[in-house]
Amino acid sequence: MVDTLAKEATTNADLIDRYKKDPKSVVISVETWQRERNLTTRGEITKEYFPVVADGLNININITPNLTTIVTGQGNIRSYLHRFEIIDTPTCACGSSDETIDHMLYELR
Repeated sequence: MVDTLAKEATTNADLIDRYKKDPKSVVISVETWQRERNLTTRGEITKEYFPVVADGLNININITPNLTTIVTGQGNIRSYLHRFEIIDTPTCACGSSDETIDHMLYELR
């Protein structure tokens, strides 16, 4: 039965549409989401900004590409691009250290 339901979830357009439109908090409970999040080592930068899932859901914030880059540590950042061998060096244009989110936020003037 589980396999049948799983297959239906991947082929049923209505279910797929709902999953794409609804935030994760609707699909699973906030408590489950928090528990899963606490167990994973992924998303460490995001966890620093939003350690409690419920608190993050209550913030009214304008999500932009720059904000997404800051809270995920992924995007047009030299250290991230270097990690995937897209560029040769992670060094910031200022030359003092690697270009990371922390460097950009706290060290550049």
